[in-house]
Amino acid sequence: MIYEMRLRSRLEALGPALERIQALVLQGTSCRELAGELRLIAEEALANVIRHGYGPDNEGDIVVLLEISDEFVRLEIRDSGPPYNPLDRPDPDILKPMEERSLGGLGVYLLRVLTDTQSYARLGAVNVLVLTKRRQPSLEGDSHNAEH
Repeated sequence: MIYEMRLRSRLEALGPALERIQALVLQGTSCRELAGELRLIAEEALANVIRHGYGPDNEGDIVVLLEISDEFVRLEIRDSGPPYNPLDRPDPDILKPMEERSLGGLGVYLLRVLTDTQSYARLGAVNVLVLTKRRQPSLEGDSHNAEH
């Protein structure tokens, strides 16, 4: 099943979009853990577009496509901000003490850790970020995980 939603690039639009994504994943998979992870993935990716893609002085639309299948959950985020591939950002050195690390990069690192595949493309004037997480039916079928 594929769901589409649109939101303005404003932080106050983020909460309702995340609630909807979480509810759709829970409805489609019956797995609270997976729904929570997809909410976190969506939050990191969408906040990045809102804060850095459009920035505080510009506003635009963001299109989110959520695909739920028996094998995977796929999140596609499209925006018309300036070209930017967040996947080009190197992973932070998480072994360094916090005070020695450069700022930023943890959100993109989290996206890489929580998803199985990530891709970016610039299609005309549109940034397209695709994040896919494989489903684990053995865990989802466990009544404990369905509850939590």
